[in-house]
Amino acid sequence: MKIEKLKNIAVIGPGDIGHGIAQVALMTGYQVNLCGRRQESLDQGVGRIGASLEKLASKGKISGEVLEGFRNGKLKATLSLEETVKDTQLFIEAVPEDLQIKIDVLGRISDHCAEDAVIATNTSSMSITMLAENVAHQENMAGMHYFNPAVLMKLVAVIRGDKTSDETTEFIRAYAERAGKTVVLARKDTPGFIANRIVAPVVV
Repeated sequence: MKIEKLKNIAVIGPGDIGHGIAQVALMTGYQVNLCGRRQESLDQGVGRIGASLEKLASKGKISGEVLEGFRNGKLKATLSLEETVKDTQLFIEAVPEDLQIKIDVLGRISDHCAEDAVIATNTSSMSITMLAENVAHQENMAGMHYFNPAVLMKLVAVIRGDKTSDETTEFIRAYAERAGKTVVLARKDTPGFIANRIVAPVVV
């Protein structure tokens, strides 16, 4: 997958980090599908995105086009993961940090997406290789750890799994940089990746 072909992004999980990831994609100019399990949490995520965009627009931090795009359907919210799949080139999973939930969701994405679609998991510490257990094309999956709040924090860690390809790594890096992020690359799938390994000795 080439970054020039990227038009549609799906974010799976509208919670504290997921809604921010979706907003970043929207602000970068992409069509975004936001998928959740419960209508209440989905509505809340969309509401938080709208409030944030209005605040940023009022301060001149974003163009009016971004806010109008949000109001006119550039962000689509759905409870059906299958509805997010059509013409989507990049999936970013942002469900809770529960190993089995993530494995199941990533497997479902893999079952329905195009063979060359890129799948990113937003995890702060879980093994990318382990999370890719049910993913058919593991070369197309990597970790993409946003720091919270995703809209404000500049750093994004891109983490390779054992089977992640160079092309996938470059695609995710290029997307994050287009979104105005500073990328650090974890070339090895080690516990805690980069940030958590640095912070751990301080907080223990």
